[in-house]
Amino acid sequence: MKKKGIGSEARAERMANADADLQLLNETERGRQLQKQKKRRLQGREDEVCFDFLLYIHSIFCFLIPFVFFFFLACVLERSRL
Repeated sequence: MKKKGIGSEARAERMANADADLQLLNETERGRQLQKQKKRRLQGREDEVCFDFLLYIHSIFCFLIPFVFFFFLACVLERSRL
């Protein structure tokens, strides 16, 4: 459970409360709740990774577009000379 802006004491208290709540549930409900927590945790991580990937792709395209344009322009000029 990582929340930005929450101190370590508050985070520890929140995790202790969540653990206490899990102990009150039976085995199947506990498994379901753990799966839900895992899904939420992975969803937040997935959003971060997708955002980083999009920034990476954007930087590559911004870097390559001028080269591709000039290559295309050179090909067109070379054909027009023939």
